[in-house]
Amino acid sequence: DLVFLDPPHLPRGARRDPARYTASRFSIDDQDELEDLVHRLVARDVVVILSVAWDDGLAARFPSFHLVRIDKPRAAPE
Repeated sequence: DLVFLDPPHLPRGARRDPARYTASRFSIDDQDELEDLVHRLVARDVVVILSVAWDDGLAARFPSFHLVRIDKPRAAPE
């Protein structure tokens, strides 16, 4: 099985507003829940693809995972 997750990111500036993606903000507690979900899926031999704006703190939650950082230009300055 394969699960693709594309959750909102934590805000890091005035132009980053996760409320654009959800009815409520994506919080640290939500990141905790996301981390738990990913680990439970992997424990069940599910392949997980997680697509998020790069965040060193979030990346540190998955030290044994294969992480790929893809830098892409932004259409508008942040």
